[in-house]
Order: sequence, then C-alpha cells, then structure tokens
Amino acid sequence: MLKADVLRTLETLMMSLSLIFVFTFNYVSAGHGTTLTYAFILGFILIELLAMIRRRRCAIHPCVALFAMFIIFGAASVLWSVDTELTIVRVKSLCVILVYMLCLLNYLFSDVNPERRMILFLRMIVFSSAFAAIYLILNSPWQTGQRVDGVIGDSNQVSAYFAYSIPVVLYCWSRKYLKAHTVFPYLALVLFAVIINGSRTGLVVAATGVLIYWFVRELQHGVLTFRTLFTFLGLTLAAGLLVVFIMDTNIGYEILGRRIQSLIDILSGQPSVTNENSYFERERLYELAVQIWQSSPIFGTGMDTYAHYAAISIRDTFSHNDYLQILSGVGLIGFAMYYGQHAYLAVKMVKKVRGPALAFSLTLLVQILLFHMYVVFYYQKLEVVFLSALCIVIAHAVARRVEVMAALQEA
Repeated sequence: MLKADVLRTLETLMMSLSLIFVFTFNYVSAGHGTTLTYAFILGFILIELLAMIRRRRCAIHPCVALFAMFIIFGAASVLWSVDTELTIVRVKSLCVILVYMLCLLNYLFSDVNPERRMILFLRMIVFSSAFAAIYLILNSPWQTGQRVDGVIGDSNQVSAYFAYSIPVVLYCWSRKYLKAHTVFPYLALVLFAVIINGSRTGLVVAATGVLIYWFVRELQHGVLTFRTLFTFLGLTLAAGLLVVFIMDTNIGYEILGRRIQSLIDILSGQPSVTNENSYFERERLYELAVQIWQSSPIFGTGMDTYAHYAAISIRDTFSHNDYLQILSGVGLIGFAMYYGQHAYLAVKMVKKVRGPALAFSLTLLVQILLFHMYVVFYYQKLEVVFLSALCIVIAHAVARRVEVMAALQEA
C-alpha cells in the first residue's frame, strides 16, 4: 500500500495533469493530445479511488448525487428512446464524467486543510487555461484571419471555458492567491484567445464576467464612490479600445469583426454583410428541438436523440442550446435533475456566501447559464471542473462564515 504522503503527491500530480490536458485538448477527437487527456483522467480517477479506499470514506456532494440521478434517468430513457444507440453512447460518456467529478470533489474536500487544496485547484484552472490559450495562439491560423475550429475544435466551447476562467482569476486576485502582476497579463492573454476564436457569444460572456464581478464587488464596498466612477470609466474605455481593435485591424475584422457586423445587420433587418447563415440555422435548430420536446414533454424522447431527428439540411446534430437539448432528450424530469445542481449552488450562494466568494460564485453561475443558451455543454468534461470550483469555493465560504458566527457567539 502506498504511503499517505506519496499518495497525496500522486493525487495532486494527476489532477494537475488532467486539468492541463482537458483544457487544451478537450475539443479534439483524435491525436496524442486526446489520448493523453484520457490517460491522465483515468490515472487521476484510479489514484483517487485508491485514496478513498485508504481513507475508507467517499464524500457524495449533492451536485454529484443530482448528476448521478440525471444519468440514471438518462439510462432509463433507453426504454423509450427513439434511438437506443445514441442514448447508450451518451450515457457511457456521462458516467466517465460523473466519476471524474466525484473524484475531483473528494480530492478537494478530503484534505485536513481543504483551503490548501482549493487554492491549488483554482491556481491550476488559471494555469491550465493560460497554457491552453498559449497553445491555441501558437497553433492556430489566426494570423491569416481564420477561425480556430480546425486546430482545437469547436470555437464556441473553447471561448466559453476561457471566459469562465475570468472570475476564477479575479477571485484568486481578491483573495491574494495570485500575485497582482500576473492578473492583467493573464486577462489580456485570455481575452485575446477569445477574440481569435471568433466567437461573438464568447466575447459577450467574457465581458459579462468582468462586469458582473466588478459590479457585485462595488456593491459590497458601497456604490457611487470615486473608485466606482474611475473603474467604470476604465472598463468603458477598455471595452471601446477592444471594439476598435476588432473592427479596425485586418485580422480582428476577418476573424470576429465581420461576424459582429453581420449580427448587427441581421438584427436591424439589413442584409448580412457576410451572407451569414449561422443565425438562421440556429433558429431552425431551436425550432426542431422545441418540436421534439413537445412530442414528449415529461420524459423526452431518449437522452441525446436530437441527432436522430436532425434533418440533412440542418448543419448540426445538436441543438446549439443546452436547455433545449436536455428537454428534448430527457424532458422536464431530466431537466430538473441536471439543473438541480445549479439551483442548489445558487440557493447556497445567496443564503450563505458573502464577499469575494459571492462575486465569484454569482459571476461564474451567470456565465454558465448564459452560455448554455447557445452551445451544448452538459456532456463536457470542463463543465464539471467549473461546477467543482463553485462547490469548493461556496463550501469553504460557508464554513468560514459558520466559524466566524460561532466565534462571535462565544465572545
């Protein structure tokens, strides 16, 4: 049997490597990066299961329980699924993600000092996303004005997880888990990675993350101060300069500026500057998902069976919307189980959390729920990484608040 200190070191090493590779290669379906990603995830799971056996304890977080219920219901949907093969494949992949989440949360909560592992985990999210951003910048054709789909996978998903990492680094900065001089270069790196992904939604969600975090912190400090005005003007200026950079540089305009202008044209009733079909295709994708859900609103037509119904003329085999994808597959019952995780965290956050932890939790939760309107994420490995970050930060903030209240009562 491995000694406890060796086992702890291996846990941390494999957790760190799995995060780095998941952030960097989660979106590609083949190659050495994908193989190593699965190898490190499996390695971390095996080591953490060994650690649980040694500790003789396995903590089941409420989010893990809700996710497990969602998967069990999805597996049961094989009984009425219109395409059992699609349902079985998705259930299998979700089982791996469930075990990964279980192991992450047991790793985070099992230490004598959970704060130590929480800080390490958050730092690793920052490091891993920065590593992935650098990899993307060095290996994508953005210099020629092309999007990065062919290099790292789906550009919307990549930009989403870069955007999600923004409140993580802002929280680490506020808690002094990161040095101040590392924060602004990191934000510049991540925002640049979001831009070269060419995702309009990613840019909006990234900006939303910065604004919500800043606004909540300003409310906590007291609004209408000189600092508030100065920060607001600074953010406004930064946003203006970013738009100018995108629209007035050849690379920025080719990657993202044209798509922004196209969306403005469509929303104002004008012909699209790029003859873009993406906006109208998504409308058709949404309409199909609604029709599928309406055919079986309570139980759905079987987990992930959207592809079964997708017409040849529709580009994608998924609905481009997490809410509609889940509703069409497992109906209102499965929908309640999956988003029960988010509802549980929201209730805990509002009732128990204060300070920077509240700003972080609220920002990340809003970003996740906002992006779910545009891309299907529920079966992504990185989704459970950020949900785990929410779980550990909220739990730590609640525990600290309980300790403070107990100390005040004793005094």
